[in-house]
Amino acid sequence: RGLYEPVGMMLHQINAHTLFAVCIWIVWNFIDGPAIGGTLILTGAITWMKLISYALANQDYRTMKKRQKKDHDSFQATLAIIDNLDEKDFDIEYPSNVTITNLWYFWLAPTLTYQIAFPKTPRVRPLRVVGILIRMIMVFSLFIFLVYQIVAPNL
Repeated sequence: RGLYEPVGMMLHQINAHTLFAVCIWIVWNFIDGPAIGGTLILTGAITWMKLISYALANQDYRTMKKRQKKDHDSFQATLAIIDNLDEKDFDIEYPSNVTITNLWYFWLAPTLTYQIAFPKTPRVRPLRVVGILIRMIMVFSLFIFLVYQIVAPNL
């Protein structure tokens, strides 16, 4: 039938933490440039957080599904809180959310927390996108500056 759930979660945790530890080990031992090393660590940290979020959210959905047999309205009430959902997303339930398309959307979406359905606005707001890009460039520049200060404090 499958793995006992605590064993599966433990294996997932070991896998996620090992992947992040390997990323740190590679940067520590083989990467000399602080910008490249910092970017790889940042990418590894984001990947680690997304893996943990995906596993924990789906664990919550499994638990909710077991409770849902008693009360079907609780799940619909949870989805009703989220604004701007597509019509097709109101009917999605665990385990039908565990698809390659859903996983890729979460992987490429600018979010660290997984949820069963992601709200979308009808159009792209250009000023919001520009604002987010400016903040991202500023934070990345500060990150690079701080990494260089740790590596070569004489700057």
